[in-house]
Amino acid sequence: MESNGLEPLLTNFRSDPSTTARTKALGAISSLIRNNQSGLAAFRLGNGHAALKDALGSDDARLQRKALHLTQYLLNNKADRNVAAEIGLPNQLIHLASSDDSGVREAALGGLLELARDKTPAASNALPDQDKLKDVLKSRIEGISAMDADDLQAAREERQLVDSLWKECYGEPSSLREKGLVVLPGEDGPQQPPPDVAGKMFEPPLRAWAAPRPAPAEDSDSGSGKKDPPLLLGP
Repeated sequence: MESNGLEPLLTNFRSDPSTTARTKALGAISSLIRNNQSGLAAFRLGNGHAALKDALGSDDARLQRKALHLTQYLLNNKADRNVAAEIGLPNQLIHLASSDDSGVREAALGGLLELARDKTPAASNALPDQDKLKDVLKSRIEGISAMDADDLQAAREERQLVDSLWKECYGEPSSLREKGLVVLPGEDGPQQPPPDVAGKMFEPPLRAWAAPRPAPAEDSDSGSGKKDPPLLLGP
């Protein structure tokens, strides 16, 4: 920040002809402004929101995912939510929620959920196209319902996001919950730690020496039995 490093990063992010360079510049910007008020203020002054909107319209899924993750972070702030609504980011999120890329879909749904959870009067128009959003969510519910077991496991986050967003927008659980597809059997159970096989094989010498040992079997003729000599310590 002291060396004014954000400005060239924003320039690269906005206008570099290489998508890879834009993606890397966005990663650096994201690291620089997170939990950094001066960096966030400079991002706003540098018209960073408009650059994010352009990145969301890219054909590159990796760039879209990175832009969506930063967008979701910014939507936690009221001022950034207002800017996002003004430049039409919510409609882009709705469009990307039906992307062919699962990571893009999940990130877009997460951003929409942040907007839907804002119940302040000023946020009443945060999701203006409710009909379009409902159509997208219905389409995702149909797509999830048709998945096989492996795909359902992989889509765990998307299943929960779709159900949570439906509930926030329409005040009732989605049909995924009725079908038992929000939480699959075994997903809500605590995970058991794996057995410590290596720990038993490579027990530290001191702990192994101090471990209790089974008592020796008593000899019926204790008087004739041989005893081990005592262990002497010292030089």
